[in-house]
Amino acid sequence: GITYKTGYAPVHAELDPATPVVLALGAQAPASYFDRLADLRGQLFLWGAGLMLVSIAAAVIATLLITRNIRRLAAAAERIGTGDLAQPVKVTSRDELGLLGQTMDRMRILLAERDARMQQMLAGIAHEVRNPLAGMTLFAGILQDELPEGDERRGHVDRIRKELGYLERVVNEFLEFARRPRPELGPVVLDELLPE
Repeated sequence: GITYKTGYAPVHAELDPATPVVLALGAQAPASYFDRLADLRGQLFLWGAGLMLVSIAAAVIATLLITRNIRRLAAAAERIGTGDLAQPVKVTSRDELGLLGQTMDRMRILLAERDARMQQMLAGIAHEVRNPLAGMTLFAGILQDELPEGDERRGHVDRIRKELGYLERVVNEFLEFARRPRPELGPVVLDELLPE
């Protein structure tokens, strides 16, 4: 009362199927066995689909974690590029992206220090140039007042005063650039401030 299924496979003398068959292999199993195979096939498909979904979810999460740090680095690079050197570069990972973030932060600190030195140097140069410039402007005005109204040398003095005005504008622009930004008021930890 049990139905069996049997399958046969020919074995050829060589790999070429045109050669004579030297052996026939047979496999026999009850019909219920094939039902269990069909169940196993269905379970394998379910497990495969589940593993595929888990793999996709893991890949999406890993991608989001990696791209989040990359987006932070890109935003920090953009801030540094526009001259905002006050805000530190924050990357929390300990991999190559973390190393890149630390390197960018060191670069930001060095750029801020270089800018501070340059501003100080520009302020010093501007002040040193401004004092003789003021004297030259004063004496050019006195010279212009001493020359008679129709004297052709007055045109030369006008030219000198015009060029001095141009130099004074340049010096003022240097001073404006070299001025420190206004202090930002806020709470400070005194333990860190006092040694500094």
